[in-house]
Amino acid sequence: MTTESPMHFPAIGFDVGGGSIKCAFIDSAGQIILAQSPTYSSPDPVEFENALLALISTPVLRAAISRHPPRAAGLCLPGVWNQVAGLLEKSNNLPKLVGVPLSPILNRACGLQLPPCSISTDVHATALDLWNQLAPHLPLNPDNRPRRLFCLALGTGVGACVLDEGQLLRINGNSSGHFGQIDVTAEGDVPVPIAADGGVGTLEAYWSAGSVRAARHAHQAQGLPSVLERTLARALRIAHAIYRPDRIVLAGGTALAVAPYLEQISVATKIGCSSIARQHCELSLASDAFHAARGMAWLSAQTNTCVR
Repeated sequence: MTTESPMHFPAIGFDVGGGSIKCAFIDSAGQIILAQSPTYSSPDPVEFENALLALISTPVLRAAISRHPPRAAGLCLPGVWNQVAGLLEKSNNLPKLVGVPLSPILNRACGLQLPPCSISTDVHATALDLWNQLAPHLPLNPDNRPRRLFCLALGTGVGACVLDEGQLLRINGNSSGHFGQIDVTAEGDVPVPIAADGGVGTLEAYWSAGSVRAARHAHQAQGLPSVLERTLARALRIAHAIYRPDRIVLAGGTALAVAPYLEQISVATKIGCSSIARQHCELSLASDAFHAARGMAWLSAQTNTCVR
């Protein structure tokens, strides 16, 4: 990642998800240590701290932090972050942590006083890590147009981020838009699914982790249920029309689970796709579940300022 800002290493990034916490520690030599907490469901502050303690107690991570205390720290959180109060203001995935100061919990779990955390969305951090990996292999555009990455994160919830040459495209505040809330209602689908935030027939209503599990169970599917293929393909056609990306990457645990059907999804997306779509745009998958944690460590090393 190229930047004019000084980089502060070692750095540690935490990806707080709806089902577990993932962590990436990057030392001054660029070595990366990854760890993941036990799984949880809607944890209260005590359960959250216990998950963090178990994560930090991973021997290799504990040893690295003890030898090289982080100079920068970052935190991905699912929900609305109140920058002034330094608290989660709303979170469908972590409702019991709303209004709870998280910095003291982090410091206790790590056994040291961490620097002020940079705060960002998991999908922004994921997109940044993907950009760092993909940029050296993406050809420059002949017209010198910035190369555009569209990252769609399919996990406990659904979100998207757009980067132009690694820089966040801002449409709504520090967001590329709430893409998970677009309406992709499948024809003849009764009843139409409702997302955790109340959105009817949205991409998140169909593609949140719980919804995907329910759909596969209901259809007793050995493969990918047609309703999931149709709704995701429709969403990707919309992404092509709105953002015109040079590369689309599906990330998150749910995306990794449907890896065998990537070509099937790609073919379905091309049927009826807008003629303004970039014809060279490829659809690919993230490589693992730690992109957000790694991206958050890099982002925190770049700045200790809240970016959300």
